[in-house]
Amino acid sequence: MGYEVREIRQTELDEAIAFAQAHGGSAEAAAVRTGLSLIASEAGQPVGVLLALKGDDGGFELELSLEKPDNTALAQTLMNIILLKMRCQHIGKLRVNLPGDPAEGTQSLWQATRWLPDSVQPEANTPDAVAA
Repeated sequence: MGYEVREIRQTELDEAIAFAQAHGGSAEAAAVRTGLSLIASEAGQPVGVLLALKGDDGGFELELSLEKPDNTALAQTLMNIILLKMRCQHIGKLRVNLPGDPAEGTQSLWQATRWLPDSVQPEANTPDAVAA
């Protein structure tokens, strides 16, 4: 069975935040922008959330939380969807926060998405590159 990926509804925001916090996230409801936040579920159960948080600098922070941290295919799907949504809304400034230590597995996400860690710019020569 595949994943269902959709925007988080206001009525399920608490559940999405609880999922994120249970998987290393730190988001609070007041900062989450539901129209840009996504939830992935399988058989009706959440397996990943990508929360868009309004940043202090006017940009956005994305907080990715996955049931299985090594699920780079799901992570990349969520990132691609949110980047397209942000581009359509002319939002180009963002920061991505991943729970965990990059030395302990999150590096595989960056390799799968062809993004450079500690950077807000994707590699310029990839088809997924989005102008900031």
